[in-house]
Amino acid sequence: GSESLMAVMVMWASTVIRTETHLGSDDDAAQSLRIARENLGKDIRRAEAVFTAEGDQLEIWIDFDRDGSQTTGERITWTIGADGTLGRAAGDGTARIDAEGLDTSASGFTYDRSTPSEVRNVSFALVLPIDGVADAEDRAVTATVHIRNA
Repeated sequence: GSESLMAVMVMWASTVIRTETHLGSDDDAAQSLRIARENLGKDIRRAEAVFTAEGDQLEIWIDFDRDGSQTTGERITWTIGADGTLGRAAGDGTARIDAEGLDTSASGFTYDRSTPSEVRNVSFALVLPIDGVADAEDRAVTATVHIRNA
């Protein structure tokens, strides 16, 4: 009697802990992807020109000081690395990671034109698998952003 009740309580507690852990990682993943989408989208909208338009890399010029001439720090490269990171690097050497753990086969950039200088719309997908829970679905954000200044 009491042993079977104890076993049921242990199973229930274990399920609650797994569920809370899953929901916590799910919330963190969703938040990480939202921030990455906002940062990437903002840069794309502000771009003056596109230099590289590849599936895993986007290189743009943002005229931060609005002087019409390109300086080293205004050339921005967004890369989806083989290690699953979404990184942003500027020509002046500053860099940061905006997302980690991306599914590199499902994440990437696409463009409305094949020649970088003619690109006006950039689409991207950032897909983050949720590990550790059998029925968890991947978390993903997608967007198509128009380059306002090109």
